Amino acid sequence: MNKVIAIDFDGTLFENRFPSIGEPRMRVIEKALEEQLNGADLVLWTCREGKLLDDALAACAEHGLYFSAVNDSTDEWKKGFGNSPRKIGANEYWDDRSVNPDSIDYLLKEQIESLGISRVIEMISAAEREGRYITYGE
Repeated sequence: MNKVIAIDFDGTLFENRFPSIGEPRMRVIEKALEEQLNGADLVLWTCREGKLLDDALAACAEHGLYFSAVNDSTDEWKKGFGNSPRKIGANEYWDDRSVNPDSIDYLLKEQIESLGISRVIEMISAAEREGRYITYGE
């Protein structure tokens, strides 16, 4: 079964300007396209419906981003698991509002406390301007 990535639209693929379409978040779009080129199926996972959904799909298409399913599991996933529950089946869920308590790194907390929040914000802002991700030890 192919890797499946469910990706939120507002705040993840595009800046959150709901109901309008925000600016594209190119690092996320480029990573999604890379995953797709490597064989992953992409599922658009959004609360948008009707014209708002059509607008989102058109915005994605402008960047070459197309989906195996929209607000639904892929056919392969449904067949493989023999069902189609309300929860979209995926190996990964990309969402700007996601939280996983198991992934909280207390070393990062200590780093923030030792550097001071203004220095950490300055480092993150500089990295975002340069299109880099912040890594530990930076």
